[in-house]
Amino acid sequence: MFIYKKMYIKHLVSDGYKAKSATQDIDYLQQRLNMELPRLEKS
Repeated sequence: MFIYKKMYIKHLVSDGYKAKSATQDIDYLQQRLNMELPRLEKS
């Protein structure tokens, strides 16, 4: 099941979505996914 979530996240990132917040630390998620998640800059 996890592989489908990872594929979906890759699809969203390729469409230009950025991480604003998450239920867990974004750095931890990047490590688990083994990919860089673009972050929405705080204004």
